[in-house]
Amino acid sequence: MPLAYCLLAAPHHRFPNHPECPERVTAIEAELDKLQLGADRQVQHLTELPQQLPKGLLESVHTREHVNRLRATSSSIQAPQAVRDADDPDGPTFATPTSFDDALRAACAAVALVDAVAAGSSGNSSAGSSKANAAVAPSGAAAAAAGFSICRPPGHHATPDDQMGFCLLNNAALAARHAQRAHGLDKVMILDWDVHHGNGTQAIFWEDPSVLLVDIHQADVWPGSGGLEETGAGAGAGATINVPLPWHSGHAAAQQAFELVIAPAARRFKPDLLLISAGYDAHVADPLEHLQFQAATYHWLTSRLCELAAELCGGRLLLVLEGGYNQQALGECVAETVRALLGRPSGSELLQAAQLPHPEEPLEQVAGVLEQVRQLHGLA
Repeated sequence: MPLAYCLLAAPHHRFPNHPECPERVTAIEAELDKLQLGADRQVQHLTELPQQLPKGLLESVHTREHVNRLRATSSSIQAPQAVRDADDPDGPTFATPTSFDDALRAACAAVALVDAVAAGSSGNSSAGSSKANAAVAPSGAAAAAAGFSICRPPGHHATPDDQMGFCLLNNAALAARHAQRAHGLDKVMILDWDVHHGNGTQAIFWEDPSVLLVDIHQADVWPGSGGLEETGAGAGAGATINVPLPWHSGHAAAQQAFELVIAPAARRFKPDLLLISAGYDAHVADPLEHLQFQAATYHWLTSRLCELAAELCGGRLLLVLEGGYNQQALGECVAETVRALLGRPSGSELLQAAQLPHPEEPLEQVAGVLEQVRQLHGLA
């Protein structure tokens, strides 16, 4: 499908010896160069981005106090500074003199890609999408069926009123709200496949039935949220679906989660936009946690999501980069994702082998978790 993407490394948003660093995006860019995207007429690299967010958008996701505090911190410091979790062995959440502007640019990139996806799908018909013909993009906007915001800092841990987990502003949440506010894409499904639970996104949409959040993550690790019982509240009760996977879950677990939870939940919800919080720290080589996805896992998942988006919402699919801290693995995983978005075969020799259960995958435990999720959310 036609693809628009954006790369922002935020070179001045860095902290000494920190895993969330500009080299993450540099590593991704090196792998994407091998795909020769510039020669593919389906692909647009967005380099001209809006300089500010639409009026009121930031305040629709974050409190004014959080925004003002982040702006004031960034403008008042002369060197990188821990602003939360200073004792975290993986590294603190930090700010630099450019961090507020860098976070805004990442959010602007996500918003621009929403516009591109809306423009690319205008006029598409989809039996499952109530807004298949309603999306209207700004005049002159790039047009694409899918978008990928490869920008930092990441966002899915940023709550309405605080930064945490290396995240300052919640890019995925801002993209979802922009899709609703600017394009009439009222029902947004967010799939978060980062190894860590997206607690910030969950908090933002906790009482909101217009956003379905499906979050697949490793159980019993930081930030300590994302249990099965966390399903939303008020009007949003049932619109949060958490899938805490046992340690060492891998490719087979991801496939089963898609078939038994993600796809059925999406078909029942019938989203107008499918949005992915695309963290790649569930990869087996990532240093932070203990899942064992492969690069081929992300090709498989993305291929299935392309099919699901085509079926349900006129092909509208947007990915926003979250975690992933083994730089080589991160680059390979993003390249596999892009191959799938463009309908290209996997470049991983592990793809066929990965169809078989890994001997260390706790598949009986995985099956038990997925059955609990299905029963709890009426997906069985």
